[in-house]
Amino acid sequence: MLNNGLTWNEEGQNYIDNAFAKQEQVRFEHFSHKDILRIINRERPIDTQISLCGKSIQENFNYKRVILGRVSVMEIFTLMEKFGDSLKGYGGYLEELF
Repeated sequence: MLNNGLTWNEEGQNYIDNAFAKQEQVRFEHFSHKDILRIINRERPIDTQISLCGKSIQENFNYKRVILGRVSVMEIFTLMEKFGDSLKGYGGYLEELF
């Protein structure tokens, strides 16, 4: 069971401990709004490949590899479906598209 309001007091904890003492399948956790935001906003690594269409150019620029080429709209759609808002944190490169 989850509670996303205020943390229950000692009397509430005693009631939970007594009422559900022998229940192994029931567990009470306090899950606040801060926990919800932490779960929603956590960073997940993105490890994927993008197929380029036609010719492309690869250059080394300031110790980074830069690739210029065309990407299918379906590739971008697939990225958004798979990773969603997680892409917006990657240097703003994809933010202009969305």
